[in-house]
Amino acid sequence: MKPMLIAASLGLMAATPAFGQANDLAVEGPSRFDAVPTEAVSPFGGLSLTPTRLVLEPGDSRGEVTLYNSGGETVTYRVEDVELEALSQGGYAPLEEGADAPDWSASRYLRYAPRQVTLGPGERQVVRVISRAPRDLEAGEFRSHLRFSSIPTVAPVDELEDETTTEESTSVEVRVGLEYRITIPVILRTGEGVMGTEIQSARVEAQPDSDGTRVLVTLNRTGDWADHGVVRVYDAAGEEIGLLRGVSVLAPLQTRIVSVPVTVTGAVPARVVFETDENNAELIAAADIG
Repeated sequence: MKPMLIAASLGLMAATPAFGQANDLAVEGPSRFDAVPTEAVSPFGGLSLTPTRLVLEPGDSRGEVTLYNSGGETVTYRVEDVELEALSQGGYAPLEEGADAPDWSASRYLRYAPRQVTLGPGERQVVRVISRAPRDLEAGEFRSHLRFSSIPTVAPVDELEDETTTEESTSVEVRVGLEYRITIPVILRTGEGVMGTEIQSARVEAQPDSDGTRVLVTLNRTGDWADHGVVRVYDAAGEEIGLLRGVSVLAPLQTRIVSVPVTVTGAVPARVVFETDENNAELIAAADIG
């Protein structure tokens, strides 16, 4: 008797309904690549993405995300939009099941393609994102996320070599692949807005499970759009003793608390600053640590 093949999947999300496809969403098929960019996010499973966040500025209606298969097997990936609530303590949380799209959601204005792609080892695919936001929208910032998920596969079961196997010795073999996901924010800015962030307060807090300390920094968004940058902690001599990258106060939040570990043993935090990204560092806000 031949073995029985059982198909199974782990934690698959239902695909969202397809948007109407426009001519400007036409995309080319997979292509080869030499190496995954160093700035790409690539946590596991050969699934890599760049950029790690996509920002569409006013008048800039197009964006691209490149998906890489750096693994050794052919994989099918699904692309879907999801809404995640930004938390004041950092990170995101899914909305309640069945909840309406929030006011800050960008997905109503976005179209993207392809929504599913199969990539062989060493292949990449560009996913195009198009904004359809009305030109008369007032200054503001909308946000949704794009989730890239590998579709789990069931490996084929080889034929039994011993054709004399009896029914009493029937065996079942199941090989289920894992699902890998990466979710990135897509930020849509509208109108003639401005950025602005201030440091409301900063204080030192001991970490009870270690000998280290951390600095809790409360940031307030004062502009229509969120700054995106790094928080640095300095001692009294001006030496950097802590750093946290990728910080922003995203809508609908007006206030966010970030925790910056002090990486130098015995150092005493004295000052904290919030700057733009490394490539064009510009001071946004600074404060003494109380």
